[in-house]
Amino acid sequence: MQSQIQTHRHVGELEITHRYELDQFTPPWLDGHINYNNYEEFEQFHGVIHRGHVLDIDRTLSYLSSALQHAADYDDDYNALPLGETKAVAAVISALQKQFPAWFGKSDALADLDLPCSDYHLKSIELNELYFAGEIFVETTAVEDTWRDHLRVAVPILALVLDEIGRQMDADRSTQVESAHRKIKTAVIGIAAEYDLSTEQLTEATGEAESLWAGRNDR
Repeated sequence: MQSQIQTHRHVGELEITHRYELDQFTPPWLDGHINYNNYEEFEQFHGVIHRGHVLDIDRTLSYLSSALQHAADYDDDYNALPLGETKAVAAVISALQKQFPAWFGKSDALADLDLPCSDYHLKSIELNELYFAGEIFVETTAVEDTWRDHLRVAVPILALVLDEIGRQMDADRSTQVESAHRKIKTAVIGIAAEYDLSTEQLTEATGEAESLWAGRNDR
């Protein structure tokens, strides 16, 4: 069964629901090389804060659609002109960078976080290369000012981002565990030195602490 996505848009007071087969948005050069399973599994991101940001698929796609509208040029009658796919991809990636700065390793955003992060950051250039599969010359298609055409660019880019975010979450977790280990070692050695504990006393104390922690996690 093909991966699907259901989107909700508000037009005035109306809520419009669309259901799409995700594969229809795959650029020809990425056919068979893009993972859409993340869309089916995105519930793991829904409501989960990662680097200070919460990912909501619907809102993010609407935000990216607005970014494409702003990136377009307009004729004398204020009708949006078709947007070159290369420019559209750059606009979507730029919008993601503004919306989720910590994912891209922006120092100000990282400084506000409580937990340490890894050096695994999203990079605009790499996302652009992933979208175009590293090809310099590909047969692109202009992006019209329609919801479906906006999704044609936004959906595969967001799939690539979700894939990278999964790796980033794993890397951040490893960094946080390593940081916790260092703090525990520093604290234990500091207390042992302060109270002049013997090796046996230290082993006994850490063993008891380990047992208490195991009991807490078993509840």
